[in-house]
Amino acid sequence: MKKKVLVLAICVMVSALFVSNAMAAFGWNVCTISKAGTTTFGDCFIEVTGVDPVFPATIFMLGNTPEKTKEMYAAALTAWANSANVWVYCDPALGTGSPAAGVAVYK
Repeated sequence: MKKKVLVLAICVMVSALFVSNAMAAFGWNVCTISKAGTTTFGDCFIEVTGVDPVFPATIFMLGNTPEKTKEMYAAALTAWANSANVWVYCDPALGTGSPAAGVAVYK
């Protein structure tokens, strides 16, 4: 009986570790834009490097609605043209190709 309880406890701890790593931690991150553009399918993207918190260059797909995508793309292009940082609402841990739910010019 003690072995079963011990094995069950270990399984619960290991699964909790994987679940906590898989949960998205979206938040506003200060970033520098290195690329902005559209894919061959017309989807907008930006490549940013995190300033606060620091993370390597990552490509994020913009928006989930056409209206929001246009606004975020315009903000990203404006910041890129003016060498300004941006706030990006994203989870850098998800990696390249993950969505960015918001982009705003950082002042």
